[in-house]
Amino acid sequence: MPRPLPQTTGGPDQPPADSSTPDAAAVPEKTPEELDEILQKALAELDELVGMDNIKEEVKTLTNFLKVQKIRQERGLAQTQVSLHSVFCGPPGTGKTTVARIMSRIFQGLGFLKKGHLIETDRAGLVAGYVGQTAKKVDEVVTSALDGVLFIDEAYALVPPETGKDFGQEAIDTLLKRMEDYRDRLVVIVAGYTDEMSVFIESNPGLKSRFNRYFYFDHFKPEELLAIFENMGKKNHFTLTPEARDTLLKRFEALYVKRDRTFGNGRTVRNLFEKTIEKQANRLAVLSNLTDEVLTTLLPEDIPTEQASIHAGKVDWQELASRESGES
Repeated sequence: MPRPLPQTTGGPDQPPADSSTPDAAAVPEKTPEELDEILQKALAELDELVGMDNIKEEVKTLTNFLKVQKIRQERGLAQTQVSLHSVFCGPPGTGKTTVARIMSRIFQGLGFLKKGHLIETDRAGLVAGYVGQTAKKVDEVVTSALDGVLFIDEAYALVPPETGKDFGQEAIDTLLKRMEDYRDRLVVIVAGYTDEMSVFIESNPGLKSRFNRYFYFDHFKPEELLAIFENMGKKNHFTLTPEARDTLLKRFEALYVKRDRTFGNGRTVRNLFEKTIEKQANRLAVLSNLTDEVLTTLLPEDIPTEQASIHAGKVDWQELASRESGES
């Protein structure tokens, strides 16, 4: 069953707090004004994201629903049961982690989570290689996420396709138990490719009963990829000339047409941005008179070739594992 509307304190059947389980009461209470400020900042950050109109609409609808449910709760009126546990479906680099982080602060601003922080993990962070350690790893991760959001990327990897000895199921069973134990102090968001996540949720009745809220993330369109690039440039004091902008848009259009499951979306933009400023640095290294304008202007010749751009558009999973920045 979906969990009841989250409360700001633990339920009566939760395990008692001890040295390894922080007490929710130990988190300083925030005033209504402080909570509203957190909420408004989170919603503003959501609005500033490039694209994702469907995700923004769904998050705002959920926010409004929770606002009304909170008011009904305060007035002693009947409430609709709601589960905040969610499934984020979509390709890599489409902003899933970013949206999860924003939602954690929205839940805090609405008074449903005391800390509103986000803990990100994956199979490696939950599953051990020998008996008796997986449950301990899951407990440690859950404890760190209490009063916030636990984000599990590529969650479908917990159920490997091969049969045989594997502790992924133990991780799932332990996680489901802790989700019930701390149902008023923990929101879990699982994320990954759409098809794999559907199989993952259907693989276990406990998962299917607890995760009934789905958010579908799509590939960014060429114009949106360009806007993300320009935002990165603005933050790092770089601007594109009109000609460079046209060249870059053509690169993104070519990438979009040839996209597949490995297309990295936001990660692709980051890779291209890094390669672009490297090429600019090579161009500037032989110049003697470097004004601020020269240092901050990107020209068409700084944009990687189409072939190099296509290579940058692929997700290098080995590299990603070593330098993951949290933008899923």
